[in-house]
Amino acid sequence: MKRIHNREKEQFKKLFKKEDIDDFEDRFKILEVFLQNEHHLTVGELIHLLNESGYQFSSDFVRDTLKFMCRFGFARRNRFDNGEVRYEHRHLGQHHDHMICTKCRNIYEFEDEQLENLQVQIAATHNFHMLQHKMDIAV
Repeated sequence: MKRIHNREKEQFKKLFKKEDIDDFEDRFKILEVFLQNEHHLTVGELIHLLNESGYQFSSDFVRDTLKFMCRFGFARRNRFDNGEVRYEHRHLGQHHDHMICTKCRNIYEFEDEQLENLQVQIAATHNFHMLQHKMDIAV
């Protein structure tokens, strides 16, 4: 079942209209298709999904929209060990880490509260307050 991300859509509308970003309706269509997928997508894979939904956008326009989505916190740009740039949806208020298989190059997301707490403790031991972090484990 596909999730409906109403909070993200409302934030997108507010931010993009406030910033007076052009082609809002087309960019919103890209966001909607992007939010329906929980995988780590390349620009080409997103274009394929857009085409399946009946939308035709140039790769430059999709790439530009993803750049805005990253800037405003709706997406995260990752270059995993395989070197390919992939975009993932950032869930508001949620965090996860990644394991990347070095053989099949699949990316597995995981959450571990115990690990998260340990990372906060380690930062505090060194007199730091952790604002954010990223963990990618090659397996």
